[in-house]
Amino acid sequence: MLSGEFLRQKWPQRHNHLVEECVTARRALHVTDVLPELATHPQGDAICRWSPPSHPRLTLVQHMAGPFRRWWFLCPTCRRRCETLYVPPDACADDGRCRQCHGLIYAIQRYGFRHPLRRVLTRRKKRTAQKRIIPLERRIAKASARAMKSIPPAPAGPSLAELRATAERVREHFERQETMRRQQAEALDGLLIAERQRSLDVLRHLATTAPSKRERERAARSLARWERRVSQRDIQMRTK
Repeated sequence: MLSGEFLRQKWPQRHNHLVEECVTARRALHVTDVLPELATHPQGDAICRWSPPSHPRLTLVQHMAGPFRRWWFLCPTCRRRCETLYVPPDACADDGRCRQCHGLIYAIQRYGFRHPLRRVLTRRKKRTAQKRIIPLERRIAKASARAMKSIPPAPAGPSLAELRATAERVREHFERQETMRRQQAEALDGLLIAERQRSLDVLRHLATTAPSKRERERAARSLARWERRVSQRDIQMRTK
């Protein structure tokens, strides 16, 4: 169990604000936020020290990193090179200084790994995430290339002459089928017409020579119905 003297002894809070708080409140100015203004400068490739028009009290200096040129802010207080200037929430809007001058620390230094402020993406965290993603993308691209190489090439298809010959054979086959279907339909129509004529002859014979009056009347009614049906069909054909 902890003693009361130990519990009464507290560390002084030397750091009032965090870097993540400034980033969340949009009170952090990174050097890449003002570099697009340098592209419009007439002597942008020759100058070594520059003050952006949007922030005239700030100064940027260049530093050669091998063959490349990098730009840094000069802290207005300590004149130290830094890539980001911060403004704490309780400070003036134009009081941009480096992290050390404002006494800022990171959320992990105060709260540990599980605090929600740890999820705020600073510029360094974004750059680290990009560095981790690039090797994964390269690995995925190599795996895709190996997978494509392992796929056997597709077999060579038929030539244009073979395709044309096949299409001609298919067309001739369907033409023969259509011709056979038309001949069968014509033969069936001829049989139906002959059967219908035979039936009409039988009805006419019964209507005139049947021994029973009832049979003659029935045959006459059937002939009358047939004539009405034929006349209605002729009228419909004329109207069309």
